[in-house]
Amino acid sequence: MDKPHALLRRAIGFAIAAMLVFGASAAPAQSDMPGPEENRARSGQVLDFDPQGGDASVTAASVAITGRARDVRAAGALVSVRGEVERSVRVAGAKVSVAGAIGRALRAAGATIDVTARIGGDASLAGAVVTASVATGGNLRAAGATVTVAPGTDVGGSLWVGGVVVEVAGHVARNASLMAGTATITGRIDGDLILSTRRTVLAPGAIVSGDIVVQAGPEPEIRPGAQVAGTVRVAEPHGWRRLPPWARRIGFAALLAGSVLLSGLALMLFANGTAKQAAAAVRARPLASLGAGIATLVLLPILGAILMATIVGLPVGFGVLLLLPFLLAGGLAAAAIAIGGSSFGDGIGAGGAVLRLVLGALILALLSLVPVAGGWLVAIALVFGTGALVLAAKRRLRPTAAIEARA
Repeated sequence: MDKPHALLRRAIGFAIAAMLVFGASAAPAQSDMPGPEENRARSGQVLDFDPQGGDASVTAASVAITGRARDVRAAGALVSVRGEVERSVRVAGAKVSVAGAIGRALRAAGATIDVTARIGGDASLAGAVVTASVATGGNLRAAGATVTVAPGTDVGGSLWVGGVVVEVAGHVARNASLMAGTATITGRIDGDLILSTRRTVLAPGAIVSGDIVVQAGPEPEIRPGAQVAGTVRVAEPHGWRRLPPWARRIGFAALLAGSVLLSGLALMLFANGTAKQAAAAVRARPLASLGAGIATLVLLPILGAILMATIVGLPVGFGVLLLLPFLLAGGLAAAAIAIGGSSFGDGIGAGGAVLRLVLGALILALLSLVPVAGGWLVAIALVFGTGALVLAAKRRLRPTAAIEARA
């Protein structure tokens, strides 16, 4: 049975993507904001108000909505919704807190999500740390690094949770699907428990009225005092899981080569000078590239998180975090060009650059096939390439800054 490393990456990827999607939906255009003028605010302001039964559609640095509302859409560094909402709530921010009663659906995304509410329909939560103590008439979906479905929770539909550390307490009326590194079950599940985890523990007092279906990972640890009415069974592999391991590795290598090619072509099309300098820096300044790569990959996410946690730095923090995937894609492409240049030669003109990129992408794909060490080799190339790209971009910006200074 396969270890679910890919499933964990997918869960965390879903969390990040959901943050962006929910955040975009929670920050409507100014022209679409209904309601009185006091329900509107620009980023950098602090807003605390009662919609008095109307719509609340706001974007501010700090948002606190209390009382009764019909629909709520809010985005900010700090977002708090407390009261009764007739229809739906969509919120996004660095720290999000929701309490009260919601008639239809809830969608919340942010770094820290804390929900204590009665929800008539479905709830979708995505963040780094997610805590849900809810009663839903529909389904509950939650994704994050740490996800806690707290005691007292009553999910009227099904439960889907993805995360690194997951704890499920309370009651689930239908099936519960967990995709996690470590999952702990202490509550009651009336349907089946479907697992794609590296480790699952059914603690004393846990109750599963249906079957336990293991889709990936080992079978769960059932502690004394836990009850399982059905059977524990291993699901038959389906889809790509039916392929033998070597075929999946080749598929991943082909996907890696294709993504590097597309990223490299885009980099050469829109920033050819930077691409050349980055590839040269990998070969000529390896230590500087390595240091810059490590600093970028470690400090940039921290900087983005700190900015998002402040009131005035929320837009900049989002921008910093959005920049990181482009840096990673461009960095791996720069590393491929450098590897291809070392093996193929510098070539002449645009055709030579494309040949170096193609050869480098193929070499990276072959390296990824090396057992155990393949992933580490690609990761090292990524660090070198990202650092070289940062150095090249900094170098190309210096003349512009110098000209502006003289002007």
